[in-house]
Amino acid sequence: MFPPPSLILFCASEHVPEMVDVVFLFDGSNSVSRRDLEQIKKFMLRTMEEADAGMQFAIVQYSALVRTEMSFKMFQAQRENLREIVNDIQLMESSTFTATGINFTINSVFTEEAGAREGAKKVVIVITDGATTPGDISLTEVIKNAQEKGIFRIAIGVGDSFEKGSRGLSELTTIASCTRCLIKIKDYSDLHSVLQDFQSKIDTIDECTAEMVDVVFLFDGSNSLTKRDLEANKKFMLNMMQASGANTQFAIAQYSLYSRTEMNFTTFRTQPGNLREIVNNIQLMESLTFTATGINFTIENVFTEEAGAREGAARLLVLITDGQPTPGDIDLNQVVARAQEKQILRFVIRIGSSIEADGREQQQLRTIASCPDTLAILRRYDDLPSVLEKLKETIGSFQGCDFGRRHICRTFPTEEEIDVHRAPRRYSGSVQVDTLAHCFVFLCHKRFIW
Repeated sequence: MFPPPSLILFCASEHVPEMVDVVFLFDGSNSVSRRDLEQIKKFMLRTMEEADAGMQFAIVQYSALVRTEMSFKMFQAQRENLREIVNDIQLMESSTFTATGINFTINSVFTEEAGAREGAKKVVIVITDGATTPGDISLTEVIKNAQEKGIFRIAIGVGDSFEKGSRGLSELTTIASCTRCLIKIKDYSDLHSVLQDFQSKIDTIDECTAEMVDVVFLFDGSNSLTKRDLEANKKFMLNMMQASGANTQFAIAQYSLYSRTEMNFTTFRTQPGNLREIVNNIQLMESLTFTATGINFTIENVFTEEAGAREGAARLLVLITDGQPTPGDIDLNQVVARAQEKQILRFVIRIGSSIEADGREQQQLRTIASCPDTLAILRRYDDLPSVLEKLKETIGSFQGCDFGRRHICRTFPTEEEIDVHRAPRRYSGSVQVDTLAHCFVFLCHKRFIW
């Protein structure tokens, strides 16, 4: 008996097997060797041979072009010939057009004509060993289409093309339905490790549904910033946007004496190819530091349906500032109360050393931040990359789950739940902060997860 596949998807039940349609979509580009192909075949066969009666499979290979190696109809009609069908697969050996492969799967494999079943859950398992070849169609748009059609996505990255900060890892993150569905292995021979002896019988699939997250970068553009500071800010925002999954969208606002939208959510969605140009064209306002005005502007003009904010999406405001608010601004407490009423999580990044001796500003920063662990203090703008991973974790905290839906308790902590007088943490070069530990409670299978 082969061990049954878990792949994060499967869990045991005593009920009638649920209908699940699974597509293996594997990279057949010229970086894949014949030995690698044999490991892929072995992996697919072992998965299919131990699946229960409620599951059916299809196989698609992609490279510069895409082809169906086995449709659902073929699986239904020739189940006794699975090993022969799989062993006859030959590599295409060309480019790596991953987005094209996923798009083909959506439009040509998950269809009634190809044997997909109405009412069945849809799962695609993407296996690739490299980043997409330049010239492919938009991965973000393809994944958005997959989400709209309810297709659950497992992404398996093989090899060293998926290291931290790489384009390959960014693409893999975009493909995966949630952080728990992103799997990295060193070699194709490690595919067996994805198959775990999880249960003796597989009956149901519990979908891990990534929640939509709308993120606004609100940055201080006052006259204390230099052009170099602005460039570091731009690089940080671009890196954050490029590393996030398809369910996350971004907007950018700048504040000084006045406030303005540099990019709204609609622009982010409709012009994905122009993000770098849009961000690079941002110019400093170079006036006062009216922080409360900036937050109020974001609430009223950016987190809105007219600006492309999505109903039901979690909301995250990332405030980046290097100075104390200028006197004469509107009331900060009232503005923060409005943000809290609208359930906007606030992550504050304060840059500079002047805060250490200024108890008043410390209190203002604690007022803005949703909780002590969403307040980071850096010495200079060049240290912004140290916050990147923690901010990605914050966004990911809205999304991944363990064998079930994880729900966010959107009530903010009370003074009894957190020490509101705790001094903010200082970070220099690296960040060690449990960002949401005091902010949210996650429910998964009737258990609290912190």
